[in-house]
Amino acid sequence: MAGKNWGNQRIVPTPAVRTARRSVVLAASGYYLAYGLMQPVWGAASDRWGRVRVMRVSLTGAALAALASALAPDAPALIGARAVAGAFFAASIAASLTHVGDTVPAATRQRPLSELMTAFALGTAVATVVAGVPAHYLSWRLVFARPGVLAAYLAVALRRLPEPDRARSGSLPAPFRVVPSSPWQWYVMAVALLEGAVLLGFLTYLAPALEAHGIPATLAGAVAAL
Repeated sequence: MAGKNWGNQRIVPTPAVRTARRSVVLAASGYYLAYGLMQPVWGAASDRWGRVRVMRVSLTGAALAALASALAPDAPALIGARAVAGAFFAASIAASLTHVGDTVPAATRQRPLSELMTAFALGTAVATVVAGVPAHYLSWRLVFARPGVLAAYLAVALRRLPEPDRARSGSLPAPFRVVPSSPWQWYVMAVALLEGAVLLGFLTYLAPALEAHGIPATLAGAVAAL
């Protein structure tokens, strides 16, 4: 309830509350930063070692990192675990998009790609709502444990997904030498960078800002999801 207005009086957050808020921001920032930086790395890795294999390995690592987040004994451990989780979860974007590109003909590829991106967006929105309920009524640790359980399940379930045929890349850094040669790729990355900064930055701070004014975690998560 720290920071809530009561008439003309404003309750100033205590040092402990301010420290907790900084830890939350650092944990979220570490997750998103690793999530963004690792996507091109996972994309190059999937070119070399296979889409399904990379997704299964990354989901296994993400499950372990989520478990470490749920069991974190202090803020530094939580921040580190969230950064590792973000780095592993990033492969789901890169490898699944390229998997669609490998398995669907170019003439009909736009629809499954749009459906996949819609699933990403809906998953983010639904998770934001669902996460607020256990955090408010039970424990924040369940918020990190549940994605870990789902990631572990998917790591096993994906073994039934066939590995698509692909042209093997010569070396892991090879794709990174191709991208800078196209001005249009720089333009697309600049637009994506701006969009990600606005969207993810906004979502990171919106729910904590609402909670700082006395809004329950469940309602704050619902507002962020909208």
